[in-house]
Amino acid sequence: MLDTNRLLVVTQPVLGAIGHDEIKRTLPRSQSAAGWESLEIAPIRATLGDSYELDWTALQAEQERLFDETMKPQLAERKGFAYFGFAPIPLAIHLGYLVENRFEIDLYQLNHSQSKWVYTPDKPSPKRTALKPMQLPEHGSTDKGPVVIRVSTSARIAPEETAEVVPRSLFDLDIALATPHPDALETSSALAEVVEAFNLGIARLRALFPNRTAIHLFAAVPVGLAFKLGTLINPTMYRGVVTYQYAVNKSPRYQRAIVLAEDGLREEPFLGDEEYDWGKTTAVVFYELLVKAYGAASRAELILAQSGVDRSHLNFNQSPRDYWKAALEVAARGGRLRALVQRAVEDPDIAAYHREIKRLASGTP
Repeated sequence: MLDTNRLLVVTQPVLGAIGHDEIKRTLPRSQSAAGWESLEIAPIRATLGDSYELDWTALQAEQERLFDETMKPQLAERKGFAYFGFAPIPLAIHLGYLVENRFEIDLYQLNHSQSKWVYTPDKPSPKRTALKPMQLPEHGSTDKGPVVIRVSTSARIAPEETAEVVPRSLFDLDIALATPHPDALETSSALAEVVEAFNLGIARLRALFPNRTAIHLFAAVPVGLAFKLGTLINPTMYRGVVTYQYAVNKSPRYQRAIVLAEDGLREEPFLGDEEYDWGKTTAVVFYELLVKAYGAASRAELILAQSGVDRSHLNFNQSPRDYWKAALEVAARGGRLRALVQRAVEDPDIAAYHREIKRLASGTP
């Protein structure tokens, strides 16, 4: 039988172990002396170097299973718990999303400078870094398209890097510290300031862009803050929130990971259109993908020939962006878009893009 009077400590030790002794040293003495219930949520054991290429769909399903079977019953009679997270940002956001914003949560974070777990007490700190003024949109749009949120507290997220995976958006919102640093959020009030800004920002985007197709969330933040941000993503209010994993030595550096409330993330597929619909996010992202995958003119011409696309008026001496723009418009007019997609997902040379091509073809931005 559960003793709901004892502290519940939830750990998410995906990228490394979180030991009993570490928790004991970090908890306040009164809680440590009284003992605690421990619960581990780890859908996989990985290293930071592996995290870019993980099967995020499978991990999402496994984490949801673990939550339903082990964590949800533990939360039933509790007002709150403590969280220790050492996990990729998308998994931390996802777990927070499953928990929802219904509990009092003590966040413990791994301090990189001291290499130890710390609680973020609400005390003055001379090192505290101010939050930059947030540029909220004054006017919205009824157009269809994605919006982008970048949360930069551990490091600055470069707009040009997010534009590689979301090339066109209705609005880009930045929530950032003036001087990002992995250990910048030293107090609970500093962390709460970022949380409040995120809550305000995502609500404003929801109100001003009612026909948004997706919210693309890029977060360079501590794991504890990522978990907290996830709790603020209400599944009935914010449909189709796309999370990303970062890798400095990959291209693009941001890899699409877990999608929250994915059933709200749909467009009519662009494959049956008689004209290439540049107003659809899926169509734009597919174009960007082909520019990357078939940037060499010889390879582009070959895949188009195999797909039955008329190449007689295409100029392959132009830049890849120019000839692919023209090629997709020709393919749409000739009814060869489906054939082009099929040939691309059969091409072993671009196997890394196969899952994304299938997703776009299904209407998921």
